[in-house]
Amino acid sequence: MNTDYLSNNLYTAKSAKPAFADAASGKYAKSAKIIRISKYFASFASKPLRPLRLRSFCFFLFQILTTLYLGSCRTDHPVDYVDPFICTQGDHGQWLPAALVPFGLVELCPDTWPGSLTAEGDFAHGGYDWSDNHIRGFSHFHKGSSGGTTVRDRAGQISILPFSSEPADTFFLNPIAAISKDSEKAKAGFYSVYLPDDKILAELTATTRSGFHRYSFARGSERKLFIYEGNRGGASGISCILTDDVTLEGLLGNKYFVMKFDSPV
Repeated sequence: MNTDYLSNNLYTAKSAKPAFADAASGKYAKSAKIIRISKYFASFASKPLRPLRLRSFCFFLFQILTTLYLGSCRTDHPVDYVDPFICTQGDHGQWLPAALVPFGLVELCPDTWPGSLTAEGDFAHGGYDWSDNHIRGFSHFHKGSSGGTTVRDRAGQISILPFSSEPADTFFLNPIAAISKDSEKAKAGFYSVYLPDDKILAELTATTRSGFHRYSFARGSERKLFIYEGNRGGASGISCILTDDVTLEGLLGNKYFVMKFDSPV
């Protein structure tokens, strides 16, 4: 490349009248273009050419894209690491894997049997003990880690137990159902378990002031619910009335409740 020519052009450009001084006539437009091109080539000629490291650049770009992709695929949150089954075995069932929300009104959880307290069977303190493989029902109000020996402080109140095959008049005499421990699942705000005898899947979740039950029965089977007081907690008993074909209102002690069903009862 003729650097003398470029130097002369640059020198001429510095001494010349500034480009675009006369914008109306465009007199210096051509010389301004030459000056810019000359400066570019002079700068390019003064720097040695470096080999382009294409392979290193591609590898670096691949690492960035992989990191961004893996980061976008992560869907776990701190709440996903919560294990509600911690502290639910031993010491007579002090805690429970209930479906609940922080500072919520209800704690939906099964009340297990025999409760691991006496040979005859009694309520576990919190209502649930991992060692048990039968339940008395899914109740709404619990007192976790209550301790003590008074029965009124144990287990839950306002209980629902789904069943299918056994006649209602005999089932009411001893309302207990087996559960599959292998199917039992719990995470923050959710609990589920399978009742193998009647092939019923029970799923529970909760909001701040209410609980939701979903019972999936086997196709063609009768759908029955046993609703009772659970552990009375000093109350005299439960009273219920159907206000329409999908609404049940009830009272247990000082607890008033309403149940809504998705099909007529």
